[in-house]
Amino acid sequence: MKIDMENLSDEQTKIRNNIYLKSSIWSGLIVFVISIFVYFYFKNEYPIICYVLSILSFLILFPVVFMVIKTAEFHGVYCKNCNSPFSIALQDVDESLICSVPRQRSRVVGKSISGSNEGLNRVIHESWIEEKYEVLKTYTCICCSNSYIKKSNKTRETNKTSDEYYD
Repeated sequence: MKIDMENLSDEQTKIRNNIYLKSSIWSGLIVFVISIFVYFYFKNEYPIICYVLSILSFLILFPVVFMVIKTAEFHGVYCKNCNSPFSIALQDVDESLICSVPRQRSRVVGKSISGSNEGLNRVIHESWIEEKYEVLKTYTCICCSNSYIKKSNKTRETNKTSDEYYD
């Protein structure tokens, strides 16, 4: 499907530019790491060629990785109702507490080798409250105002305390 880039609204252009920016940054980071691996792989055997191969790997892989990430991102911003591009925007996020559970853990992290506690185990006792939230994200099409909701769960640790003692 061919996208008419000329007739995009300001909001659609903003969504498209955000996708291009994120795709460029992620592609650059991923391909940079791959180029570093190529450099170190060939560094000892072919000292001059390693520079050329790492630069070539960056130049060849960047457009490929960019297109893969961009295509994956584009897939989520088409409205299923009106089929308009770059039209899905996050409208609202609602988090509601499902449950709250107190948790605790004690663990031995080593032995003291000097001082008044010499030979005793060093124990760390941690306690926290684990809260589970239901997250409802509302997405809305900026063209036809169709909206849909994505539901997920999130776990958060709060009121975390830590005590250290010797046993």
